[in-house]
Amino acid sequence: MANTCLGGLAYEYMQKGQYSQAAQYLELFENHSLLNEETISFYEEWKLLYYYKGYYYLKTGALDSALFYFNKVIQVSSSVNNVLLGNQGLYLTYDNMGIADSAKKYAIRYAVINDSTNKQATSSSLLSMQHLYDYSRFQHVAYVKTIVANRAMRFSMLLAFFILILLLVAIFSVIYIRQRSALVRGRIKNQYAKNQMRYEREQRKLEELKQQQQVDKDALQKTQAALDYLEKVLEETRKSYPNIEEWDSEENYQAIPIVNRMKTMAARGLKLSDQDWIELRQSINTLLPGFIESLCNLGYELNLKETNICILIKLGFSPTDIKNLMDMSSSSLANLRKRLLCKLFKIDGSPGKLDEMIRMNDFSNK
Repeated sequence: MANTCLGGLAYEYMQKGQYSQAAQYLELFENHSLLNEETISFYEEWKLLYYYKGYYYLKTGALDSALFYFNKVIQVSSSVNNVLLGNQGLYLTYDNMGIADSAKKYAIRYAVINDSTNKQATSSSLLSMQHLYDYSRFQHVAYVKTIVANRAMRFSMLLAFFILILLLVAIFSVIYIRQRSALVRGRIKNQYAKNQMRYEREQRKLEELKQQQQVDKDALQKTQAALDYLEKVLEETRKSYPNIEEWDSEENYQAIPIVNRMKTMAARGLKLSDQDWIELRQSINTLLPGFIESLCNLGYELNLKETNICILIKLGFSPTDIKNLMDMSSSSLANLRKRLLCKLFKIDGSPGKLDEMIRMNDFSNK
């Protein structure tokens, strides 16, 4: 919007005879208010620029320029007030030039238009009041709509926050259920392995009793009964969990973050730190409760390195992984695994047999 107030200030300075100040405000009005030949046609108050310039030239004695701009006001304006001011300017200019006929002509036009303007003053005032009322009403409507929009935005933000909370709860619930299921499956597998070991032990005992010259019939019957019971338990477990033979360490243990990190470290040939071992033991206590305590309290006097090797074997790490994580040579690890096989299971076999025995047994009832 053009700064139309600048024209009024220029007019006031011209009335006081301060033409240099008036010229400055006219320049601001014309050159710093987005005025040009295209935009000036949109608003009648912008066309007052021509009147102010005509009045300025009238006061400064440039009468030809004054005539040009006063005629310009009359030509481009549709406003009665602008036309009235243009005729007034032409009347004053021709009067200063001493051209009586032209001065009389525009004086008459000015008087006629002025009379007409006075008759329309009352209706114009009423119309101005109506415009003011409409503006206030529209302003109120805009304010109400702004409040409604702000409320809608706040509601949308609260709804989005609530949905986010529900989503996070759902994600954590799924994670918890999956971990819980993995824990249950691991415990069932451990129980199955324990029963399998007991079954094999009782089977060996039965064979030994059958080979004796003097068979203790009571012991034979008890052993046979225990063997039949364990065989029934194993069969029921296989029927209830048909995929039990397919359960492996990766499914039960790979969901543990420390195990995943250890796999990566082993592949890079990195050694585990003390903090890594602490975190690993905490995770083992959650997934395989009692495993570490059973290893340490069996009476076999396992040292810390031997216990750590058993843990890594239980988690399914390969000999190469264990060698890298514990910073051992392949030969040292193989010899230590053979000694552990003999110490824990009283078996003289290959290092791989130790891995098989540990993964099938949790030592909880030894």
